[in-house]
Amino acid sequence: MEEQEAHSGGRESSSFVAVGKAWESAPMTEGCAVGRLIARGARAPRAADPTYGFTSVRLDEGNFVLQRPYDEASGARYSFDGSVRKLWVLASDKPHARQSHTSPRTEIRMAGYDYSSGVWQFEGYGYVPSGTTGVSIMQVFGAGETATTLMLHVYDGALRYYDRQVVEDAIYDRWFRLNVVHDVEASTLTVYIDGEQKLHVHGRGGNSHFFKFGVYAQNHDSSCMESRWKDVRIFQEPSIAPLAMSSTFPSVNFSYKDLTENFREAVSFHVIASFSWLRVLPSRPAMSAFQEAASPASSVLKKEIADGCTHRASATIMLVSVAS
Repeated sequence: MEEQEAHSGGRESSSFVAVGKAWESAPMTEGCAVGRLIARGARAPRAADPTYGFTSVRLDEGNFVLQRPYDEASGARYSFDGSVRKLWVLASDKPHARQSHTSPRTEIRMAGYDYSSGVWQFEGYGYVPSGTTGVSIMQVFGAGETATTLMLHVYDGALRYYDRQVVEDAIYDRWFRLNVVHDVEASTLTVYIDGEQKLHVHGRGGNSHFFKFGVYAQNHDSSCMESRWKDVRIFQEPSIAPLAMSSTFPSVNFSYKDLTENFREAVSFHVIASFSWLRVLPSRPAMSAFQEAASPASSVLKKEIADGCTHRASATIMLVSVAS
């Protein structure tokens, strides 16, 4: 069973000390939006790992639900040796259910993590042998007027967004790392191949979604279609959850402008960013000034965070304690 873990993409995080409008970096714990706070016009460096800031969910074999031609035994179209999942289907095969009128498929439906909100990510290492064409190898199921909000097809060695633009050329006979990020609220999908962003498109609506991978026949399909997969994982971007705080230290929202204008009087802050939330620890002399400014300082930092982070995030800055 795969353990739940927070991914930092192998990057060190940072904290920053602010005195008036002068921001200085000090290596410390995880960082995300703080690079944006150092220089308002600067762009934070993008993480090489698309899973940075996401948390992997627990998976076991019960989450991998096989869909195959209804008249074939599972072993006739699928194998799993504990590492690699091999899925294949014939163009002449029956659909996956007797009552279905869809094309032949042998797919894994990821169960137990259907979602309708938030930011979710599929990761897997795929392999498509030469000769396989006219087939979907991965999809994000669920949409408004169509069945899917994203499909990745293979045509003559190229991976495509449906049967449209090329996502990656020369996909045959090699292992490639595939990451698909679905931001439900923003209605966007981003596809990475080997850690490099290759596609960013709008979603197609829908109230519920889940991931699938394998082979699902499309137009101009080959007589036999096959894909192989290993190290399949699902990630979720942590949602914002209020921290337990006493009434003495209320949760407040404020912007970069509020920070620089309300606390320019040589007040030091430690700003510690961890993925999608920040903690602000003012020095003891600034406590009363901070509390007085908290009410009018109501601008939300969401845009600052979104612009400075690799992944979309919304942030609430919270006063949690007084520095000694």
